[in-house]
Amino acid sequence: MGTDGDEPGSAHELLELRIHGVLNTPNYEMLETTPQRVKTIRGDQLAGFSTYRFPAPVDAPTDRRVEAYAWGRLSRFTGIPSLGRIGDALVKLLWFALAPYGLANTAYWSRRQIGTGETPRTEDAADGGHRWIARTISTGRGAGTMRLYGLLLSLLFVTTAATVALDMIGRQCFATATSAVGAGVELSCPGARLMLSPLAAWGPGTRDALLLGMPLLALAAVVVLPMLGRTRYLTGPARPGRVPPDQGAAVQPGGPLLAQRDLWLVGSGMGRLRRLHAGAALAWLAAILAFDHADGWRQDAGAADWAGIVWPVAAGLAVLLTVGGCGWIIKPQAQVAGDVPRRHVVYLVVCAGLLAAVLAAGIADPGTARGARSGASAAVVVMLALALTLVALLVNAESAARSEKMGPSAVASEDERKYLGWNGRGPFILGSLAAGFALLLSFAVVLGAGWVLRGPKPPVVYVLQGAGFLLFLLAAVIWLALRQAAIHRRERARRDDEIAAIRKDLLRQAGHWTTGPMITHSAEEIHHARRQAALLRRMETFIGWIGWAVFIGICGGLLALFLFLGQDRTTSGGAWSVVRGLGDAGLWAGMIAVAALYLLSRGSDSRPLGLLWDLMCFLPTQAHPFGPSCYAERVVPELADRIVDWFAEDHQDPAGAAEPEERGLVVSAHSMGIVLAVCALFQLPSRGLVEEDRDRIGLLSYGCQLRRYFARFFPGVCGADELSLVPAGRPSPTAQDPWPPTLAGEIAEEPDPGPAVVQPGSLGSLLGPRWLNLYRSTDPLGFPVRYRGGDGTMDCEAASYQEQAYQFLPATHGDYLESTSYEWGFSEVRRRLR
Repeated sequence: MGTDGDEPGSAHELLELRIHGVLNTPNYEMLETTPQRVKTIRGDQLAGFSTYRFPAPVDAPTDRRVEAYAWGRLSRFTGIPSLGRIGDALVKLLWFALAPYGLANTAYWSRRQIGTGETPRTEDAADGGHRWIARTISTGRGAGTMRLYGLLLSLLFVTTAATVALDMIGRQCFATATSAVGAGVELSCPGARLMLSPLAAWGPGTRDALLLGMPLLALAAVVVLPMLGRTRYLTGPARPGRVPPDQGAAVQPGGPLLAQRDLWLVGSGMGRLRRLHAGAALAWLAAILAFDHADGWRQDAGAADWAGIVWPVAAGLAVLLTVGGCGWIIKPQAQVAGDVPRRHVVYLVVCAGLLAAVLAAGIADPGTARGARSGASAAVVVMLALALTLVALLVNAESAARSEKMGPSAVASEDERKYLGWNGRGPFILGSLAAGFALLLSFAVVLGAGWVLRGPKPPVVYVLQGAGFLLFLLAAVIWLALRQAAIHRRERARRDDEIAAIRKDLLRQAGHWTTGPMITHSAEEIHHARRQAALLRRMETFIGWIGWAVFIGICGGLLALFLFLGQDRTTSGGAWSVVRGLGDAGLWAGMIAVAALYLLSRGSDSRPLGLLWDLMCFLPTQAHPFGPSCYAERVVPELADRIVDWFAEDHQDPAGAAEPEERGLVVSAHSMGIVLAVCALFQLPSRGLVEEDRDRIGLLSYGCQLRRYFARFFPGVCGADELSLVPAGRPSPTAQDPWPPTLAGEIAEEPDPGPAVVQPGSLGSLLGPRWLNLYRSTDPLGFPVRYRGGDGTMDCEAASYQEQAYQFLPATHGDYLESTSYEWGFSEVRRRLR
């Protein structure tokens, strides 16, 4: 749609485009009015642009057109709105299963090097360079290792499901079953008698085939769900005034990754990875089932003569196919639209055929004996592989720190690590968190199954992993709590002086108040808000410790398993009793944690923990094809198109003058919306917007994390040089504030390592001085940006209290739009437009 030119106010030549952040602010709140006074002018139920209904509210700005872009439902919507309450609950549980894959994808993008620096080939021009950008993103140091890690997470998922189906139900529940219907089932698993008793009449092979449907259905669900939730931006026919995309260069060799036009299309090329993951998972299930038959094979149990040869061979073939998939996925898997991955299809078909053959052989084999450790053994193998892959990620990070430079602004390699999240160990830390989340889900599944069935015991490997997980995670939490308590004791010694300083600031900002106690009480409220913000700003340190604790816990659980291997645990003395108790407690802690996370989900159509999805689904899917879809695949091109359309639309003033006036646009973005807005600004040259129009675009940001978090966590995508920011150092683990709370303190403690160079193609070359940022010390997620593209007056501290509130309230991450600093900042950015 256009800009509603028939309505009064549509003749404005300045557009203020407001974009919300992680708070998922509704469009009417962004426009500071009521829902009845707002209409959507372009978009759908998931995302779109809104403005005021005619007539506009009396307090709406009259000197500019204001639009609000809401995108929150793209990252939180389940994608299946009509399943009812039970279906919605099941969908949310499946979203939990996708969370480790999303964390693995985040870890993939936290690598220091994306791509190998390869320039486009001649044949890449045939598809506009899309193949080159897909190939670039799929390569680089650590890319193959992260893809392998994602595959191992898939294998852990199906292993857990197979453990419940084959070990806990198929072996423990039916351990005493005979040919009589239901015999033995009531004794072994009274909690599922009605559900399982019909299976007792079937032979073991048929029963295994039916029970294997559980992991197959679970695998199908995690394959289908992210595909249903995908919300790519597929533009329709060109609208009037649209600049044709082919007028811009889709490929900009040597330019920032964010400037490549097809960056937000690469997530669609997951066909190869999807087939590799599905094929390897099917082969692994075949290996588990074949090993189960081979482990329990005995001729005296009525087994067929051919079974003694078929089962070991089938198990070996299945393992070879799984290992082959693991080796294959390390290689780049770039795919573009139109590619037919025939070899990957053949691999999937062969793996599926082998599983079908194993199931058929199991049904044909009259033998009744089965092993009792196939699922547990598979879990040990997968967990050991996960631990080794984490070690490889850690070694890779350490070697990268010794061999790479960050760019023109870098100093010695040992010093530059402080400008990277977790000292450059982002893939390792985030990968550990992915494994920790996956283990929590596994603990919840096996313990929940045992609780429902009322009989089967979780395999020992899960018990030992639960023990290691609980022990080291508790140790990390206790250590962090003790250190925070020590920081708090030091804070108390300075509390009176800080409150006195805050009191002076309040008098300066708000004028003289009526009574001294009121001012003092308000200063105490601000001081408390600052301490809360400082605590939340330590999240990088907390996450780092938890990541290490998860890794050590996995290793500790595997070590305990090998120590108790082959021992008679009934005679192992008190050591096994202690370990078993810790393991049971760890499993219950995992189940309680998952239940608590589920209860945090609000709304009938939103994913659990919406904030997690906002941060985790920002970049395109690359490490894991079953990960949650990337909402920026729609948001970024949709924002860029709106900006291009604004400058391209023909316009006549009310008097009928034919020559249009010069238009301008100010992007007003909050929190995560700033990141999306910056990504859209990088896209404008490749979408054909001329420099003259780009010089009429400004940015007003508030609650910004670009410098402190995104530039440090994703240096290969949006590093400090690409964003034209002064590099930010690591948070202090012991100081009262992890980072200086004021701009003056930052400049004093974190001088620019220099030289202050604005690189070609960087954000500084796009925006120039037309960026102003608001921050406050009480905002846990809002920091100065220290932008190099201007004259140094790019950061402004907003009031630390809500200026429009009826009673005195500290201002935190929201409430910027209502502040006087916002109006001043907008006027300043408008003044800087050329």
